[in-house]
Amino acid sequence: MTSDLVVIPVADRVRWEAVALESGVPSHGWSFCAALGDSGPSPSLARISHQGSVLIMPFVERPWADTVDIATITTVSGASWTAPDAVVLDSWSRHGASQGWIAGYLQFRPGTELSGVPAARPGNSVFLIDLRVGDVLAGASTIVRRKLNRALTAGARLEDDRRLLEEAVVRLYPETLLRVRARANYSYSEQTLRRWIRDPRSLVLGASLGERIEACVLFLVSSNQAEYHLGASSDEGRSLQAWLLHAGMVRLREMGVAVLNLGGGVRRGDGLFQFKAKFGGEQCTLHAVRQIYRPDVYRRLVDDAGVSADEPWFPAYRAQAADDHGPARWPGADDPSQAPGGGRMNTVADHPGRAAGKTKRSSDPV
Repeated sequence: MTSDLVVIPVADRVRWEAVALESGVPSHGWSFCAALGDSGPSPSLARISHQGSVLIMPFVERPWADTVDIATITTVSGASWTAPDAVVLDSWSRHGASQGWIAGYLQFRPGTELSGVPAARPGNSVFLIDLRVGDVLAGASTIVRRKLNRALTAGARLEDDRRLLEEAVVRLYPETLLRVRARANYSYSEQTLRRWIRDPRSLVLGASLGERIEACVLFLVSSNQAEYHLGASSDEGRSLQAWLLHAGMVRLREMGVAVLNLGGGVRRGDGLFQFKAKFGGEQCTLHAVRQIYRPDVYRRLVDDAGVSADEPWFPAYRAQAADDHGPARWPGADDPSQAPGGGRMNTVADHPGRAAGKTKRSSDPV
């Protein structure tokens, strides 16, 4: 059985935006994905369909030695797949082999019904906040409410001037990475950050103490869905994050957003995960599919890397490089195969390919 398959380059904005609108996933938007190309490989957008089953996913091609593998771009979400049918995955696997790719890691948005897809594996979890309720903090813990009160007592002021916030994010984001000793994979170039902040479809807010912006948050928005993508703060501004996230929820609701994907942690149960759990959202598991398109070359690369084929990281041959990837550098990683948009750690979700609970570090990059 055959499927309709199209791969759209980021240069084709019109077609990209039409397909991204069909998926409805905020991080599938052209503006967000095009900006990733300033920090690493430029994504492409794939649409594969078969008898009502439609898979839509932004992905990147990642060089490894003299080969290439692929991965969906890593965000708090993933590929969109309506009426999942294994025929669609088979079609994509054949396409991967025809392109000469070695392997592929496909992560799916939370809530995707994959019970009929045996290859789908559970991974990390994210929290979905229902913004349609009267009090968006109805299920939040007392600790969150205390943080909000402390921020108000400290004189926190909400900022939404994009010109000021753009400079604040560029200043605070690298400072944040260095403070938490995040891996280089977390780094985005200054140009990527600026493009995200300037995108009128995103929501960016800041918190000021006195005359200085000390914390910022960035949300991606598509219709009635939103994703919390990144946060940045000074050491003093870290205490304002809960207050700022709540302000974002209120603003998103005013914009007509029904559900916010708040993300989770670097791994399930770490400090960042527990912080977000306190907002009372619905916990949803992310699933992923691992595909090997050229088994013979895959085995050779695993042998060359000196690792086991059973290594939790996928592809296994990248495991040692990922573990050896040190603290963050600015403005970005030197190796484009490990830069944002590739197989790097997500700031709020599990690494694409590392089994849940196997991540080496649980830094909080907000």
